[in-house]
Amino acid sequence: MTQGTTSAAASRDVGLADAVDKSLARAVDLLYATQRPDGSWLDRLPSSAVATGAVLLALDSHDGQRHAAEVQAGCAWLRKSQAADGGWSDCPGGPGTLNATAIAAGTLASLDHNESRCAIERGLAYIHSHGGFPAIEDRERCTMSAVCLEFLARGGLYSGRSRRIPIEVALIPPRLQRKLSFTLPGAIAWGIMDARQRRRAGTWRGLDAAAEKRALRWLERLQAFDGFLGGFEESPLMAGVVAYGLARAGVRGPVLDRCCKFLLATRRPDGSWPVNRDLEISATLALASGLKATGCATDAGLLPTRDWIMNRQRREGLFVTGTGSGGWAWSSPSGWPNSDDTSCALIALRKLGVAPGDPVIQTGVRFLRRMQGLSGGWACFVRSRRVSLDRPCPVFTAHALEALAAVGTGAKHRAVRRGLRHLSAVQRPDGSLQALWYVGATAGTAAAITAFACFGRSDDDVPRRCVDWLLRNQRADGSWNGGGGDASSVEETSWALAALLAARVPANDSSTRRAAAWLVDRQLPSGGWPPSLVGVYFPSLLYYDDQIATGLVLQSLGRYQSELVRAA
Repeated sequence: MTQGTTSAAASRDVGLADAVDKSLARAVDLLYATQRPDGSWLDRLPSSAVATGAVLLALDSHDGQRHAAEVQAGCAWLRKSQAADGGWSDCPGGPGTLNATAIAAGTLASLDHNESRCAIERGLAYIHSHGGFPAIEDRERCTMSAVCLEFLARGGLYSGRSRRIPIEVALIPPRLQRKLSFTLPGAIAWGIMDARQRRRAGTWRGLDAAAEKRALRWLERLQAFDGFLGGFEESPLMAGVVAYGLARAGVRGPVLDRCCKFLLATRRPDGSWPVNRDLEISATLALASGLKATGCATDAGLLPTRDWIMNRQRREGLFVTGTGSGGWAWSSPSGWPNSDDTSCALIALRKLGVAPGDPVIQTGVRFLRRMQGLSGGWACFVRSRRVSLDRPCPVFTAHALEALAAVGTGAKHRAVRRGLRHLSAVQRPDGSLQALWYVGATAGTAAAITAFACFGRSDDDVPRRCVDWLLRNQRADGSWNGGGGDASSVEETSWALAALLAARVPANDSSTRRAAAWLVDRQLPSGGWPPSLVGVYFPSLLYYDDQIATGLVLQSLGRYQSELVRAA
């Protein structure tokens, strides 16, 4: 390399370093300006046609006259959010999906047929162009098949008979119920609905009556745990599904009333609902780790954040999933304790200076170790069995391993060895790992690199092949998507950049430098970053979270900044 070329490269790196410094400073200013007095941050999820449709049908089934204004506004929102191809997306602006289109079309046909006739016809055309009703009946192609078919039938668009949801699920042992994971509240409520609408004779009728009593007690108990205004899982979608089932069954009472109270409280001014109220714990954890990466963790402004995170730990276990105490959920004051938010809480608290021996840390570690599955991986809500909706996820497994490393667990510990073996076992021939809760392969592949790096094993075959995959799939502009033809995202680019730096790829390498420059260029005038539809729920509904996107960028650019300083 000539002296002139060397000088130009050095000048370019100095210019990028200055741009990164300014970018991080703007983001930090934004976050401290929007931080709440208790130290946390409020995030925002996009509105959802799936959630909005389910809620509208629930409110109408509960008391259509009382909720007429909410139903009318919600139907207007559904019409406005229909995509140009006639379908509906999980979130406005995203690709059309069978789940969203079937639910939106069925809702409009049931509640607003005359005004929405054109929208319904276009929705049906979209469904028929994507496999028709056989595709919706196929749970592989339409993951919310039972809900979609029920809503289409309610609107007179489907004449077939949906599958009966067995109310007997309320009578089976808890360890078997847990195979339904987070879908269990809806299954319980719809079991009651089907038992009442499809009454059976003889001994079956007595069995159904006994199961219904137990099912209602189960819902009341879970509603008390969830706590916030009477919802389920902090989710308007789940509360809507439960409320619809109970209202259609004619089961009036406190569970249904509290559900509707929650639904009205979570309604947005435009008449829509998000799939989840918020993810304020998840978002605050991402931002806290991001601020730490920028060197701000010692600021007095993060002391209340540390205390807020510690106080969000659940002191009681959840009977639905069989978890003990000590976990964290995604939102407060309720939400279900799970392995990933617990991992991220432990990581954030250690970065914020909480000692490994602190009782909060120790209780969280015990929770996390109990959640490790038989394969060595970590699922979200249940100690992993082969559950399609909640099987072990490479990202969650990697985060759990990172958390164990953060509290001082060594590479020879049995939990660590089993976790790393699991990541090795699920690595695909091309070197990537496919996550369950995120689109594409970048999230899982990047997380695996970081997990191995935490234990000084960046040179192992698994992370080396992961690095190769990331480098092969970096786009010409320096960004990443999920590895396919979708648009790039700040989330996936941040995951990849942080992973490459963890694998000791230099900050002045072309791959890391271009990624950092791409992220700086994508910063919004506000100081944050634009989120993308990279999160997966239920398990094919897409969503984004604005604060988590910004937190991930801060983590990667903050680490990039530190590597530049170290190399100088």
